[in-house]
Amino acid sequence: MVKNKKNILILGLVLLLIIAIVGVSYAVFNYSALGGPHSSNSFCLVMSVTSP
Repeated sequence: MVKNKKNILILGLVLLLIIAIVGVSYAVFNYSALGGPHSSNSFCLVMSVTSP
């Protein structure tokens, strides 16, 4: 019972992580496609989010 709950929790965390990575990469792609000053700002944002 406890093991099953732990597996569900880990699965949920992995799904959240994947969604976060996809969302960030999608935002970076959009900003870089637009060009201008947004691209560097989004890159700094990604670095601050990914670094521990």
